[in-house]
Amino acid sequence: LDQEARGKLERQRIEDDAKAEEARRGLLELQVELAALESAGQAKAEAQSRVEAALIRTQAEGKKARLEAEAEKIKTDAELESLNLARAAELDYTQKK
Repeated sequence: LDQEARGKLERQRIEDDAKAEEARRGLLELQVELAALESAGQAKAEAQSRVEAALIRTQAEGKKARLEAEAEKIKTDAELESLNLARAAELDYTQKK
């Protein structure tokens, strides 16, 4: 009877160990899934960040090009105005002679 009780107890311990091992395996699988999701989320966030940075760079380059073109136009207009004033002054001078 004592040996029978010990046998039942041993079987119960083995079953409990098997269930605990199965639970640990399930936990590890969930941890692996979670790590994969976190990694995918981080990769997505990094990719989105790179896209946004590229967009900002592109917008900044476009704005810089527009401002440079505007500055060049202002410079050209000023040079043209200066030439026109010089011609007008020269014409006025020659007419007064």
